[in-house]
Amino acid sequence: MFTGLSKRHLSLISKHMDQVQFKAGKVLMQEGDMGREFLILLKGTVKVKRKGRTIRKMSKGSYFGEISLISPGERTATVEAETDVDLLVLSTSSFNYLLDNVNGLAKKMLVAVCDYFRTQEDALKKQI
Repeated sequence: MFTGLSKRHLSLISKHMDQVQFKAGKVLMQEGDMGREFLILLKGTVKVKRKGRTIRKMSKGSYFGEISLISPGERTATVEAETDVDLLVLSTSSFNYLLDNVNGLAKKMLVAVCDYFRTQEDALKKQI
């Protein structure tokens, strides 16, 4: 979603993010809860669970919750800190403020999302 953004746009977004820390074992988001933020993992590892089963692990540089920025809704998975973690958090309200007030940001993000869907569609075609 942030692919192709200028350094200026990325800098503006980062100014609206909060850095937070959590201890190992902390549930960062719960499957079924309403999603209202996007998170980037700066340090540590997290487990992603669906229906109680671990489906993957993520580490530094990984992100989750991006769909909630565009379309708030129920979380599709639980994310739990496996180790102590440092995260950057962008709330839906901050994201909406940026889209409304930063020229060109919404269009660039829309193009990036469409490009992502196109690559996913191409990957599915190769599997068929």
